[in-house]
Amino acid sequence: FFASASYKTGYLAPNLYQQNYGSTSALDAEESRGYEVSLGNKNFLLTYFDQRVKNAIEYGGYWPNDLYYNIEGNSRFRGVELSANYQLSNFLGELSYTYLDAKDANHHRIAMRAQDKITGSLSLFVSKTLDMNLRGTYTGTRYDTTGAQSGEYFVADYTVNFAASENIALYLKAHNLFDKYYQEVDGYGTYGRTFYVGIRGGF
Repeated sequence: FFASASYKTGYLAPNLYQQNYGSTSALDAEESRGYEVSLGNKNFLLTYFDQRVKNAIEYGGYWPNDLYYNIEGNSRFRGVELSANYQLSNFLGELSYTYLDAKDANHHRIAMRAQDKITGSLSLFVSKTLDMNLRGTYTGTRYDTTGAQSGEYFVADYTVNFAASENIALYLKAHNLFDKYYQEVDGYGTYGRTFYVGIRGGF
């Protein structure tokens, strides 16, 4: 078992896209500070995190007057992350869960942040050159800046990897395996069931 702790500070300036998007008029940089504490071993990890962000940059409004703006005061992002993995023969199972409590200085929940997120995967290592992976993600309650519910959906992906040589790998991926309709941002659709075939090279 091990235990660890860290304290972090940060400074994030708005990028050119955010500064010139839509009705955006002026943006200040984000300033953050926070800490996290972890406990775990090779198969399990538990982390508590707590971060405060001054002038957090947020997206909001309605087209054609949508914009990026700073959330006044100190926003707080805190929660718990759990992850576990277990290997049995040629199978590897992994599971993770994140609970996020994201609120502004007035204790109102910040939009577009899911409160709960669960990810699980099962990998099969057929040989040294061939492996397969089935991965699923559940996104819990999440509200858009419009107030619409944009969470509460499950998406699964399936991937096959084949190492053709030491430097060349081929892959086949099926994204959104069950053709689930969902939106990460209200009004903007996402891909249905989609297939990818590709090649990766390294030298």
